[in-house]
Amino acid sequence: MPHKPRIQIGISCRNIPKLLKASYAKFSVSYGGYLHERHVTETELVYNNLSPNYTTRINLEYCFEEKQIITTEIFECEREDRENSILLGYIQCTVGRVIHSGGELILPIIWNEDVQVDRTTSTDVVVCIREDPFSKENIFIKMNGANLDKKDFFGKSDPYVIIYRRNERGKLQKCYRSEVIKNTLFPDWKPILICLDRLCGGNIDCELYFRCFDWDGAVGDSEDVDTEIDDLIGEFNTTVSRLLNCNENGIEFQLINMPKKKRKKYYQNSGLLTVKLYFAQSKFSFLDYIFGGLSINVVVAVDMSSHASMNSTTNTSNQQIELSQSHTEYEVAIQAVMEILQEYDSDQLFPAFGFGAKVSSAGKLSHRYPLNGDVNNCYCKGMVGVLSAYRRCLTDLYSSGPIFFAPIIREVS
Repeated sequence: MPHKPRIQIGISCRNIPKLLKASYAKFSVSYGGYLHERHVTETELVYNNLSPNYTTRINLEYCFEEKQIITTEIFECEREDRENSILLGYIQCTVGRVIHSGGELILPIIWNEDVQVDRTTSTDVVVCIREDPFSKENIFIKMNGANLDKKDFFGKSDPYVIIYRRNERGKLQKCYRSEVIKNTLFPDWKPILICLDRLCGGNIDCELYFRCFDWDGAVGDSEDVDTEIDDLIGEFNTTVSRLLNCNENGIEFQLINMPKKKRKKYYQNSGLLTVKLYFAQSKFSFLDYIFGGLSINVVVAVDMSSHASMNSTTNTSNQQIELSQSHTEYEVAIQAVMEILQEYDSDQLFPAFGFGAKVSSAGKLSHRYPLNGDVNNCYCKGMVGVLSAYRRCLTDLYSSGPIFFAPIIREVS
């Protein structure tokens, strides 16, 4: 599954009217089905500043295919007394709109009507989005072992390595698992290309835990590993920061098996594991192109052939299309796609066509006709304009065949 880029969202204000001594922002991002997933953050308090630049950020995954709504509320309070703070106003926008604006969007505040403030000066909220630099940094990790403990009675070990880090709740989370190399005490694993965010959450001082196991599957698929069954050879921990400072030969770590160390008086280690880590060449991400001014041009084409409803009172072979509740899934589909893509279109004007039916006003089959009925101007204003044109078109069509999509492709290519 492709790794999604991460973004950082920051807030600042301009010309806040001074009521109390301090201000702060509370901002959230809602997304997912029914917008039920939320990231909520409160910024630090900023004192005696009418144009505060809050340093607190929200860090989350950027989901191009979802509508991510940013809601920001601006409060004022006396010193640390947030419980008795006053809501000045709020703004709301989408992540897509901010990104298409070059990563910065300035919006006038929507005032709280219950607060009496001087509104002669415009008060703005600035939303800033940047791609998390660690989410696009890839690193190579090369590992090889030497003199590993022999765990199999009739053969050598079948070693593999799992790298863990601790998540926000303090529990170990698997970052990577190497392949199993069978019947060897000197394994040389394939190089790993991994995103830095996936490896350490963007924190190069994060503790990483390397655990080397012996695969116990005498038969079967070596991809099917189970750390509850497989024998632990040894382990150690380190940080990305330390690994990045290694020389070209990497760093050699001792694999320690604590139960074995407690049992044996002269225990030294259960083998050695050498780790070499270095940055891979960065590549441009999708967000780099959007931030660089790329505009997405959206063209809508609707297959109208399935809208036909047989009319028993009509004798002709071409039956008039009837508008009914059963066709609302088309509107749902148009809305679901358009509300995402329209944020990345500069002029909000969308060519919208239909195909696969006969236009009654023209009296002949057309494989490319404007949904708004205007052959000289097929553009619709925004998602609402496309939906209105679609509904209007349903009353002006007769079903007919054959169905060809190629004319639409030629028109827009």
